[in-house]
Formats: sequence, C-alpha cells, structure tokens
Amino acid sequence: MNRILDEMKNKTFSREVTYHTLPVLVFEKELLYFKDNPYLPNHQAPISICIMTDHFEAWIESAKKPIINNDKEIKKLLKESKAYIKDNRKGLETTTSNITAKNILEKINDLNQINGDLYKLYAFFINESFETEDEELLEELPQTRLEMSKFAQIIWDGLEKCLEIISKKSGVKRSSIDRMTTNELRSLVKTRIYEDCSERQISIITKDNQAHILFGGEVTELAAILKQSRLKGQMRGSIASSGKANGRVLKVTAEQYKKLHEILDGKKDYILVTPMTRPEITPFIKNAKGIITDEGGITCHAAIIAREFKIPCIVGTKNATKLLQDNDLVELDAVKNKITKLR
Repeated sequence: MNRILDEMKNKTFSREVTYHTLPVLVFEKELLYFKDNPYLPNHQAPISICIMTDHFEAWIESAKKPIINNDKEIKKLLKESKAYIKDNRKGLETTTSNITAKNILEKINDLNQINGDLYKLYAFFINESFETEDEELLEELPQTRLEMSKFAQIIWDGLEKCLEIISKKSGVKRSSIDRMTTNELRSLVKTRIYEDCSERQISIITKDNQAHILFGGEVTELAAILKQSRLKGQMRGSIASSGKANGRVLKVTAEQYKKLHEILDGKKDYILVTPMTRPEITPFIKNAKGIITDEGGITCHAAIIAREFKIPCIVGTKNATKLLQDNDLVELDAVKNKITKLR
C-alpha cells in the first residue's frame, strides 16, 4: 500500500469544499497555502487533500485545522486581506489581459503565483477558521470573504482562458486538459505529447509542505478513507445562529438544488439538512425552523441567512447528511451545540 495512504487511515478529516468539477490547474498550487504562512497559528500546518473523482472535494486534517479566536488577530488578518486585494488588483488585471498561445506558460506561472499568495489569506475564510462573537466582525468577515472570492474568480477566469487556448491550439479535448497537472500541461504545450486524462481520478495530498499526487485506484482507496472519516463521531459543528427547534428533517443534497421548487414548495416547519446552502435556496428558508449543514462556518451562506431569518443553525457538522434521513424527528439545540435524533 502507498505509505501516504497508510498514514491517512490514522487521521480524521473534515470536508471543507465541494464542487461539481474543478480543473487541476486551479487547485494544484492552492494546496501549498500553509507553506511558510505567517498567519498560521503555532505554525502547525494541517494535512490538506484535494480529490477529483466524478466531482471535486477539499478536505483538511481536523486535529490541526487552524482556529483564530482572538478578535485582535482576526482584525489583523481582515486588514491584511483587504490590503492584498487593493494592492494587487491592477497587477492581476494586467496578468489576465492579452493571454496568447505564445505567452501561455508565462501567464500560467504568474497566475499560479498570485493564486498561491492569495490563498495564504483566503484559506482561513474557506476553511472557516474564525471564531468570534463580535457583531461587527460577524458582519465584516462575510463581506471580506466575498471580496476575496471575487478576486479569486478573476484568477480562475484567467486560468480558464489559458486552458481554453491550450485545448484549441493542441486539439486536446477540455475534459482531458482539466485533469492534467501543471507539468503535464507544460509538456503538452512544448512537445504536443500527452496521454488522455479525461477519465482519470486524481488527488493531491499536501503534508509537511510537500505535495503527493495519487492516481486511479489509490484515489478510490483515499475516497473510501475520507468517507469513513466523515462518518466518525457525533453530529457537532459550529453554532452559526443560536436558538432551539424541534422538527422533521427535510434533506436537500447537492444534486437536488436543481429542483428546489419540486422539493420545497408547500413544505413548512422543517429542519433543513444539506451539505451547504446556496443563494437559490434563500426564498424557502422562511418556512424552515432551523438549518443543519455538513460544511461551512460563521461566515458561510447558511450562517448569514439563518441570522437574517432568526432561526437556529449549526454548520460544519461534516456528517449530518449521512446520519439524518428525511422525516427523522430531531432536536436542534444551537445553544449547547447539540443535535439529537428523537425518532
């Protein structure tokens, strides 16, 4: 067995991000965001995992997940984040302009560098590393996260343009291009030699500031390890909006967001259980008695809308959608951070 996989079996991980798909080029360099990161508490970098099967997931080692609960430190990081965006916006616009087949590798290098620098700050927002009860910070954190998300999207759009140019110039289909590492893309541009990667499963594990790349069967084995990690323990997360509520579970999976009206129209007084909420579910929240999510923290969408609608909410449970089923009667105690299945 791969030694790194053997090590993963003895760890517990929490899933932080889920996407339908994401090009390897976009997330490959992001994983080194904790390397030499001056904002990392105690300078202890957790193991980070990105895994691409039929969808994309990002995981982090639970025991070493960075937590910043000092308001002074949170304010400092907020200030640095805003300054980074302000100081680098023009440079990013210059980098993303005039991308051509001739300068494609140079542009990829520049965008990867900016992406890595951004994520030294942005990672704390994505991983929901903040704990505070300061109302001003609770309002400012989501706003700053949104600004950083917009900045990151410009980088992603630039990398997306690079991938489109490489695909068009080489004649290689995008489904294969998206699964190639940066080194494989460089080789394709320089030599036109490549292997079809369109069906390839890939994972990148970052441990001790080193990246370990897995393919195929090893990725399948890693996915199984992460699934078991997610099922461990009780349903506990972070209190995003305090209060208590009893109700029947109404579960909405990531795939079901395409048919929200079919699932939620006419439903009332339910406890919404979902991996993470999205903006399109907001109109239905007025009929919910509470929210429980697998992912997120105090700055996530579920936390914001729960406080807006003044309903109890616990986010970041990691396993609620696995342990709770439709029509289960549950007690949601977002005062003691406790979720109890009654029957």
